[in-house]
Amino acid sequence: MFSDRGRFARQAALRSIMNTKMSKGTLVKEHMIKMIKMINLFNEMEILRVENNGETNIDMALDKSQLGDVIRQKEQKLDTPVLENGDNWSVGQRQLVSLGQALLKQATILVLDEATASVDTATDNLIQKIIRTEFQNCTVCTIAHRIPTVIDSDLVLVLSDGRVAEFDTPARLLEDKSSMFLTLVTKYSSSQIPGEAPPIIENSHPPSSWPENGTIELIDLKVRYKESLPVVLHSVTFKFPGGNKIGIVGRTGSGKSTLIQALFRMIEPAGGKIIIVNIDISTIGLHDIHSRLSIIPQDPTLLEGTIRGNLDPLEELSDQEIWQALDKSQLGDVIRQKEQKLDTPVLENGDNWSVGQRQLVSLGQALLKQATILVLDEATASIDTATDNLIQKIIRTEFQNCTVCTIAHRIPTIIDSDLALVLSDGQVASQILELDVVPQNLAVIKATRTYNYSKNTALLVVAAAAAAASASGKEMGD
Repeated sequence: MFSDRGRFARQAALRSIMNTKMSKGTLVKEHMIKMIKMINLFNEMEILRVENNGETNIDMALDKSQLGDVIRQKEQKLDTPVLENGDNWSVGQRQLVSLGQALLKQATILVLDEATASVDTATDNLIQKIIRTEFQNCTVCTIAHRIPTVIDSDLVLVLSDGRVAEFDTPARLLEDKSSMFLTLVTKYSSSQIPGEAPPIIENSHPPSSWPENGTIELIDLKVRYKESLPVVLHSVTFKFPGGNKIGIVGRTGSGKSTLIQALFRMIEPAGGKIIIVNIDISTIGLHDIHSRLSIIPQDPTLLEGTIRGNLDPLEELSDQEIWQALDKSQLGDVIRQKEQKLDTPVLENGDNWSVGQRQLVSLGQALLKQATILVLDEATASIDTATDNLIQKIIRTEFQNCTVCTIAHRIPTIIDSDLALVLSDGQVASQILELDVVPQNLAVIKATRTYNYSKNTALLVVAAAAAAASASGKEMGD
């Protein structure tokens, strides 16, 4: 029995616990013992008993919360430092530490307030498994965003506008066709992202030489991002001849990047076909597509590891082949100046390399793949003009016999293309025509709010028109 004074002090301590964060420089062991002290501050239990046997209790709690092996791999074990707010630990690991604290507390009531909303599904499943085994005789109240988190609960409470809408077992609620819980489950199920196509489809492999000439043909292609969303590419039909350089232009939202995503089957067509050298790409596996086509995105991401690992992740190439690719992509001298050469470290996302250098590494990857189709998705939009010019020069020399599809913001990037495709509102605005007007003086090109397409050029801006307008003293119209 607690006195009023003790009860108020205990409530204050519990409020402090709820707001406690891992302080800067705090050790794992100290933080957990500190939490035990606060929890038991006004209990009749002796704090010294917990401190004297603390490490044994903590080891047991860490093992039960699946963090034991992680901590044992750390050099300082239980004395592993914790930075302010636990910033050197992932969200999932911090959740598991909190679970360890609950285990040490031996609480009979456990509340999870959106506890797994910010963790991946695997960590969510792990936490739910621990709760089912270690808190099986406890009252567990779970507030959740994900239906699977609460679907195996004994009872479900559904709130609506601050009132109790339903309270029953999941099974009985799911049997009731008018149940709000059933509606939520149905919505959740329909909102799940469908699984992607298999990497390999047996008995449906393209020839080893595919796609030899790089011809790309779209037939009545329709694309939407979700079944419930409108179509964003409307019956797009065209053919890119193999070995040509194609510039793809259009205003923001015209469907340029969607077209490329469909080409790599990052999104599946809602209708129509994409034919690459006589093969409907929907009939082959994703690996066969991704391993034969190359792309240089606007902001390429490198894998944590080394330069060698990023260029040859499967360790199939010789050092000589890698150096040749680096030299062709103008990175050879930069890497040779590094102390570890090809084993030079690459941080997560390539954060220790500039955007331009990451683009050149992607270019090296494309060279090593020897792809006959190369896609540049606004690849030079985030780099300076000098690096842009360098990349364009490399592409002209090293990919001269390949099909190169370039989405661009800058006209100079695609002005020397063989063909241009103009998209507008998800449709082909102009047919693919040869660029029969080549600007000689790019300085007269003017950016306008809308695209001024000419049937003969099928290209935004039309420098010849700008030059003519300049000569006659007139402004180029919208």
